[in-house]
Amino acid sequence: MSAMLPIPLLADQHDAGQLNILAVAAEQRHPFAPDVPTFKEQGYDFIAEDFFMLYLPDEVPEERSNKLAEMFYELLQDPSFQDAANDIGLVIQPKSQDETEHYLEQRADDVYEILTESGLVDDSLTR
Repeated sequence: MSAMLPIPLLADQHDAGQLNILAVAAEQRHPFAPDVPTFKEQGYDFIAEDFFMLYLPDEVPEERSNKLAEMFYELLQDPSFQDAANDIGLVIQPKSQDETEHYLEQRADDVYEILTESGLVDDSLTR
C-alpha cells in the first residue's frame, strides 16, 4: 500500500520501523525524517506542497486588506511562531502578498499545463 501524507504524521512509525517513507515531496528533506531523500534526489521532478492563504471578501477595504496581509506576514516570520511550528514538524515559508499572488499564478500555470497535456481540459476552456 502507498499514500502521500504529511511527514509529521508518519515520522514516529518510520523511526520505529513500522513503515517505510519512500520520499519527501519537497525541495529539501524534512527535519522529522532527515534520512529520507526527496523525490528530486531520486531523479523525479515532483513537489507537492501544502499551502494556506488568507482570503478576504471583496468588500473589505484595500487599506484594511493590505494591513491584515502585512500583519499576517509578520506573524509568520516571528521567531517564536517559527519555533513552535518547527516543534510540530511544520515547515513554514512565509510569502508576501505579491509573492503569494505570483506563486498562485505559477502553480495554476503548472497544473493547467499538466491537465492539458493529459487531455483533461475541455477545448472550450482557456487560461
